[in-house]
Amino acid sequence: MSPSYTPIQMQTRSLPIPPSSMKVRVFQLVCCQTLPCPALPVSFPKAASPLLDVRVIVGDEGRLQACVEAFERAVAAEAFTPWKCLDWFSKEYLTKVVKVSVALGFSQLELVHSLALLLSTYCSYLGHTFTHKVIIPFFEKSLSLPKHNTAVALADGHTQITTPVLPIYIAGVLACFAKDEKMLVEYLRSITVELALSFAPLDSIKAAVLELKREKRFHQLILNMLQQLAGHPSFQVRSYTALLYGSVVSGVDDKLLKTCVVPQLKKLASDSDMNVRINTIPSFGTIMEAVTNKDVLVRVHEQFEQLVANEACYSDHRVLMALVSTLARIGPNSDPVFRDEFIIPRLAQVAIENDNAINETRRRDVASALLDAYKNISESFISLELLTSYMLPGLHGLLKDMQAVDRDRVPTVQQLIRNCQSKVDEYRFQKNTSASVESVDSKSSKFLSKLMPNFETSPSKLKWSLKKKSFPLSP
Repeated sequence: MSPSYTPIQMQTRSLPIPPSSMKVRVFQLVCCQTLPCPALPVSFPKAASPLLDVRVIVGDEGRLQACVEAFERAVAAEAFTPWKCLDWFSKEYLTKVVKVSVALGFSQLELVHSLALLLSTYCSYLGHTFTHKVIIPFFEKSLSLPKHNTAVALADGHTQITTPVLPIYIAGVLACFAKDEKMLVEYLRSITVELALSFAPLDSIKAAVLELKREKRFHQLILNMLQQLAGHPSFQVRSYTALLYGSVVSGVDDKLLKTCVVPQLKKLASDSDMNVRINTIPSFGTIMEAVTNKDVLVRVHEQFEQLVANEACYSDHRVLMALVSTLARIGPNSDPVFRDEFIIPRLAQVAIENDNAINETRRRDVASALLDAYKNISESFISLELLTSYMLPGLHGLLKDMQAVDRDRVPTVQQLIRNCQSKVDEYRFQKNTSASVESVDSKSSKFLSKLMPNFETSPSKLKWSLKKKSFPLSP
């Protein structure tokens, strides 16, 4: 005779269930009878299907709220012991998530976002108490730094803090609950300072900021944190902060750009340390590439003009390389006015002046950056005046550099020159053709006006003017 089971016991004997209904299992194990309904409503992520909706599965809103409250109390108890399925999630599953995150790297940011979203879903279903009691301690242990040679390990990227595990933890766990925003900002600020002081790679913090920036509610929090870091006594922290501003630009509304981003970047651009000033250049370039507000573009354009007006822009190799590399990156997508009035003329100026560089290594570095810039910008629309006044002279100057320092790239520069020259010839041919057509039309009009004075040659009034004549009828 087969044993009889209650409905709840029957469900506990089933196979492991999908993540979306994991909390339902928790509710069923904790609650064997209807409990008092809590005052606050329960919030869950939107289910992909009604069949996976917790409210549909439980069937009663009051019972669902009571189950959530009971689970929170059970997890918060000191004697709480997870069962096998939940223990597997806490140990094996999260360990696999970390291993996958490390293997991803930062070339697949969409996959990083998917993992962060997955963790956020788990945290939402399992609740605030479980997240703080199990999930956060697990990641804190995984992201802990070695006790010895911490700075060396960070600088070499041999810790999980410099991997995608950090942005997945920050965006997927710490950002899940609104009540944890203060904890989120404190952790993000402290980890940024720690990485900066150790001269560690900035990729993990950048990825974390990009993930948080997807939600508008975090924009002001991130900018407030960066404003605090901009006044940090360490030049390295301020330098990292200048770079991080570039990660915030896209997607932030114009008001925050005007009041929080541009003023702070201009302040950092006048910092006493040269490294800080240099790191503002890529962020200013990102603004010219991603922003359409005219007031912001004008202010940043003025900032670039001030930069090139300073002699250090051409005498300091680091400043010059940062400028040329930034112009190479933003050239095709930057504001057309900025491209025509600043980028193309400045590239020509740098190319011509680089011919006189004494240090061969620096000359090669600048020439390589210029080649990248010209390759990127050559696909954009460039007027005849800019082609003849700046593009071709700049490319001829670059050709001299390549012939002296890197002959393998000479054919590439020569091809760019031929392409620009063909555009010039095409412009001139079209101009001459248009002038010839206008001349022919003018002569034809004059001829017709002499031949037929009553014929109106204006395009808007083209018509024949004929006088009617009466002819006598034959008898």
